[in-house]
Amino acid sequence: ASVREHRPSRILASLNDAVWLGHEADAVCTALYTTVDVNGAKARITVASGGHPLPLVLRDDGHVEQIGRPGTLLGIDAKPLLVDATYELGPGETVFFYTDGLLDAYAPGRVVQPSDLEAVLRACAGRPPSEILGAMEESFLDSEEVDPRDDVAIVVLQVSR
Repeated sequence: ASVREHRPSRILASLNDAVWLGHEADAVCTALYTTVDVNGAKARITVASGGHPLPLVLRDDGHVEQIGRPGTLLGIDAKPLLVDATYELGPGETVFFYTDGLLDAYAPGRVVQPSDLEAVLRACAGRPPSEILGAMEESFLDSEEVDPRDDVAIVVLQVSR
C-alpha cells in the first residue's frame, strides 16, 4: 500500500481492507502509520492511528503533548475512521511511540496511564533517545518477579540539533 499511497490514513485503510475481507470475524489489529519529512533542521510528521495508542511529543521546552487523532481498530468496520494529523518538529524535539503492551505489561495489578508516560518523558527533556528509552524501561518494565504479559515495543525518534 505504501508504494501506491503516501497518506498514512490511506495506507491503514488498505490494511483494514485486508483484515476485514481476508480473515475471520474476530481478527482485528491496531496499527499506527507515520511519515516523516525532513527539511533541514526541522521535520514534519504525519500520523494516522487505527486503534493504536497515540504517540507523545517531547517539545524542546519540556512540554509533552499527545499527537494524532484516535482511529478505529482495524478489522471491525468496512469503513473505519482514519485521520491524518500533521505536526512540525524542531531541533531536539522527540516523538515517543509505544504499543499498548507498555501500558498493560503488568495488568491487572499495575496499569500504566498515559499521564505516567508523560511525566517520565517530561523528566527526560534534553536527553538523547537511548536515555529516554532507558528511563521508560526502568520506570515501567523493570520487574524481577514476573515477565511482561504482553509484547512491548517502543520507538524514540528525535530531530537532530
